[in-house]
Amino acid sequence: MMVRRLCGALRVRGATDLLLVLLLAAGFMALPVFALLPWLGGFAVASMVSYAADEALHVRAPGFVRRLATLQLDRTLRFAVRTVMLLALAERMGASDALLVSALAVFSVHFALVMLYTALHHAVRRRRVLPLVVRNLDMSGLPLPQQPPAILFRRFLRKLLHLDLPAHVGFLVALATGTRQWAYAGFALTLGITAVAVLALAGQYLRARHMPVREDVFAEVNRQLAAYGPEVALYFSFAAVSRDFMYQVNMWLETLERLDRRPLIILRERASFRYLGRTRLPVLCVPKADDLAELDLSGVRVVLYPGNAGKNVHMLRIAEAKHVFIGHGDSDKLASSNRVSKVYDE
Repeated sequence: MMVRRLCGALRVRGATDLLLVLLLAAGFMALPVFALLPWLGGFAVASMVSYAADEALHVRAPGFVRRLATLQLDRTLRFAVRTVMLLALAERMGASDALLVSALAVFSVHFALVMLYTALHHAVRRRRVLPLVVRNLDMSGLPLPQQPPAILFRRFLRKLLHLDLPAHVGFLVALATGTRQWAYAGFALTLGITAVAVLALAGQYLRARHMPVREDVFAEVNRQLAAYGPEVALYFSFAAVSRDFMYQVNMWLETLERLDRRPLIILRERASFRYLGRTRLPVLCVPKADDLAELDLSGVRVVLYPGNAGKNVHMLRIAEAKHVFIGHGDSDKLASSNRVSKVYDE
């Protein structure tokens, strides 16, 4: 019973994950003790345990990791604590000033490069964000730079912080053997690999500078819409997008595909794509009202609304179309039959 309560409080799933949490805590609590004693072997084991438990918890118990972050014990801080304890161990073991200064400089530069990489990563993401998202329309006429490699973009912080491992291992071996070359080799590997990663992402940043401008994006989308000629549009917006709400759209996909008119789906939240069912129909996601107004929907004669939402007014501006509230089945609530429904034609 106690184990179950602990698992619930820590947001872990079972005894194995709880054991990993205890190992992580024990590893970090042991680091300062072994650094001050000093005991090199114990410190190396505690460091290894903290690395392994930390990584395993990211895979098995992401909820617990998020709980740590809310307590200001995020991954970056945990790596920094491990590094500071290593420097304390080296000082207590009487490492030379030259080696200590070199280690401090290397770890400082490594964290600075991680910060630079993070800034570049955010800049690339911002530059690559288009004003709308398109599915099932031919956008090959738009010159889009190739997507950055996943190895550079996905879980980048997790990878970059772990690049301190060569420096840590080399430093520990140097302290154990008294041979500085091990430390300098580890330092060179850590800084070298991190610098190469930063340069590679900088190249992606330069490519992202050639993303098409907003006017070109909408010109191409409108060309594709003109070629397709949509006559019916299903429009959906919801403030809190989740799988629980997207069924309101997904339940109509098969019906839309059977129409003898050309249908188009318009969404307003980017997260909607994650839960949209499989369909061959053209889909546009346009988050901003001003961008929605840029779309050429002059051929649309009927707009279907499966739900009531404040953003529906952005589509109701199309006076040439009939606006029809179709609801979403037996789960319609009072919000689907209030006075706001009077704005629809049917």
